[in-house]
Amino acid sequence: MTTPADPAEQLLLLGAGFARHNDALSRLRLDSSSPATALTDQAISPQHLARSALDIVDGLNAQRVYLSPQIRTVYARVRQLAHLATDAGDHLLDAEDILDDTRVGVPAKGDGPLLTYRQALEMATSRLTVVQDLTALGAPDALAAAELFVTGRRRRGESPITFFVAPQRGDRPSESAWLPPLVECMARGVVSPAPEALIDR
Repeated sequence: MTTPADPAEQLLLLGAGFARHNDALSRLRLDSSSPATALTDQAISPQHLARSALDIVDGLNAQRVYLSPQIRTVYARVRQLAHLATDAGDHLLDAEDILDDTRVGVPAKGDGPLLTYRQALEMATSRLTVVQDLTALGAPDALAAAELFVTGRRRRGESPITFFVAPQRGDRPSESAWLPPLVECMARGVVSPAPEALIDR
């Protein structure tokens, strides 16, 4: 899939990515047979989100966008999203380390008393709660940044982008929770639906 060049389109994709990440977090269970592996796998998502956010900043820099108040706010929000996603990934890996260290019988993080597995699970769960708090507003913030960007575009006489994220094949309703805010953006004129986006994939 080709990476979209339009910052507004990238912001919508970033919002969808945060929503999918949060959906996956809500299904993550540390009482499963391999919670450390599940945490490691989940940590890939915020790392990708952070990279995507930084790519948007690079794209804005490459386009030499006029730094209106709206665009300055977009820059600030996207950089914040990159930091939040990076922190979320670090906390997930930290939780994984706590469980792995306890499983092999060494103090968590290399210091302090040896934890019971239940204590390790409690610590890992607290890290997971922090991650959920960090990324909870990622999707609406990315969509708000897209709207701000398009507001600046309109003031320069440019039209909204033609773009719409359709559900992936096999998505369940909970996995497509990011669609309503995108439809709201479409209603406000931030995006226009492309014909192919309405085709069932």
